[in-house]
Amino acid sequence: MPRYRRRQPDPLDLLPPLAGLLALGIFFVPGFRQFLGALFWLVVMVSAVALIGLIVWKWLRPKQPTFSPSSHSSVPSRDAPGTALNPLRITRLNKTWSHELLRQLEWKRFEDVVAAYIRELGQTARTTRIGPDGGVDVEVMDPTTGRVVMLVQCKAWEAYKVGIKPVRELFGVMAATKVNEGAFFATGEFTQEARVFAQQNHLDLVDGHEFIARIKQLPALAQTNLQAVATAGDYTTPTCPSCGVKMVLRTASKGRAEGQEFWGCPNFPRGCKRTFPR
Repeated sequence: MPRYRRRQPDPLDLLPPLAGLLALGIFFVPGFRQFLGALFWLVVMVSAVALIGLIVWKWLRPKQPTFSPSSHSSVPSRDAPGTALNPLRITRLNKTWSHELLRQLEWKRFEDVVAAYIRELGQTARTTRIGPDGGVDVEVMDPTTGRVVMLVQCKAWEAYKVGIKPVRELFGVMAATKVNEGAFFATGEFTQEARVFAQQNHLDLVDGHEFIARIKQLPALAQTNLQAVATAGDYTTPTCPSCGVKMVLRTASKGRAEGQEFWGCPNFPRGCKRTFPR
C-alpha cells in the first residue's frame, strides 16, 4: 500500500482565520471600525467574496494523494530501465527471482529474459528471428557502430545438462563471424567437459543458479523489469521454433507413445510437424 506524505501548508488556508480576526476587530475592538473609515465596507465585501470563493474552491478541487518515494503504486517497465509501467499490464508478477521461476519459462521467453538482462546491464541486445539461428539466440551490438560484439546462445534445458557440443558450436560461429566474445546461458547445468572447453576459449557459461545470482545483484528496479518480461502473458507454453506461435497440448493416438501428451504446433498438418515432449 502506498504511503502518504503530510500535505504541505497552503497559503490560502490562512484566509479564514484572517477573516475571523477582522470580524472580531470590527465588532469587539473599540474604534476599529472608525479606524478603517471609508475602507470599511470595501474590506468587508472583499473578505466576504474571498471567503466564499475559498469555500467553493476547496469543495470542487480534486483530492490527489502525494506519494512518497517508497511508493509501489507503479511497476517499472520492461521496455526501458527506470521507466514506469501501469500495473494493470502485469498480471502475474513474482515477488522474487528464483530458480523455480526460471525453470517455468518456455524456451523463447528464456531468450527474451536473457536479452532483457543484457540490456539492463547497459548493452544493446536483440534476439534472433524465429527459425534456424545458426547457434545464436541473442546478439549484442556496439551502440555507436551497430556492429555485433558478442554472440549469446540460450538453452532452457532441465532434463539433462548442456554438453560440449552446443558450446563448441557457439565457438565455431564466433570464429566464422570474427566475434571475439561469447556467452552461453542455460536454465539447467553444464557438463564438466563443456566448462573446461569454455574456460580454455574464454566463453562465459551461465547456468540457472548463476543467472539467478547475477539477476539478484541488479538494482531492485532492474529485477522488477525482468520479472515483467518473464511473467507477462503465457510464459510456460512452448513456442513453435518454426512458426513462432504458441503450441497446443495434444495426446498421441497411436504408435509407441499412444496415450501420452505432447506439445504440437497448431499449424499441423498444414505445414508444420514440430513437437515437444510434455
